Amino acid sequence: MLLRLIADIIEGHEGLIKGGSMASEMRAQGYLIASHLQDEHTRSCYKKALGFSDEDFNRLREGKLFLSLEELEQTSSFCKIPMQDLLHPVNLNCYKGMVHCSGVFSKQEECDEILDLIDAYIDLKELTGV
Repeated sequence: MLLRLIADIIEGHEGLIKGGSMASEMRAQGYLIASHLQDEHTRSCYKKALGFSDEDFNRLREGKLFLSLEELEQTSSFCKIPMQDLLHPVNLNCYKGMVHCSGVFSKQEECDEILDLIDAYIDLKELTGV
């Protein structure tokens, strides 16, 4: 039953996975923001300015927190990241801080597909508590 549910989720997200996904952009965005906030004091000030908890920031770093336009503008100003870079982040190394891979991906799309499947699996585990 659990495998069928996973298959249904994957099938439902197939178009996103094949054509690039919002999840991969959110992971890259989270990585980009977190890379500008490595100092604990700076990170603390950022969280306070945006009203984020530690959990919110961790979700942001993992690409699981969707930022509103206002939050993106505040982030752009605080981190000195151009808005265009936040809206369309490109980072081919963002997976390296999230998962251990035994080799290098030959295509970014393959990396994104694997990470999307891992995210779908984790989301399913969290929803079902299994």
